[in-house]
Amino acid sequence: MDDISRKIKKIDEKDIDNDCIAFLDRIIEDYKVFDDMLKSVTTNTRNNSFSNDSDKFVSDCLSLIEYIKSCIENEKFSILYMIRQGNVIEYGQKNHGVKIDKYIINMISDNNLILIYKLLQREFSSQFCDGYKHTFGIGYSLNPTIGDNVVIDVDSDNVNDRNWFYEESHKEQKSKMSKK
Repeated sequence: MDDISRKIKKIDEKDIDNDCIAFLDRIIEDYKVFDDMLKSVTTNTRNNSFSNDSDKFVSDCLSLIEYIKSCIENEKFSILYMIRQGNVIEYGQKNHGVKIDKYIINMISDNNLILIYKLLQREFSSQFCDGYKHTFGIGYSLNPTIGDNVVIDVDSDNVNDRNWFYEESHKEQKSKMSKK
């Protein structure tokens, strides 16, 4: 019995404890690395801070309006895009599905895409026609037309924006149902 006790004590002190501790330390370190990777992926858009430069934001919005006006005056059919990714709104023109222009608006708050959309509705009110599209597995996005030759594809990776897209796309249906 004494021999067995010594062997167990030897295993406890040397083999299992050191190996287990080293193994557990490696597992914990691997877990921390994996946890950091998951946090960076899941909170990427939340960690980006908004810009504090409201003057630059206003200037960028005016540049967007001028860009759209130049496309309208060109009289050539133009497909534009306006996409929110994180806290940045990227816009420009597409040619055969390829982005050929790229301009950036740094957001100052979470509802800036909605604000810009409403700004476009007001600025081009006589020519603005609401539109939307639904992509299976992704959801709704907005596709307004301005005049006869400009279509804008408005999209976002933000959940609140996507919910707003759904509400906007069903706004006309709700008003028709309430009239009946």
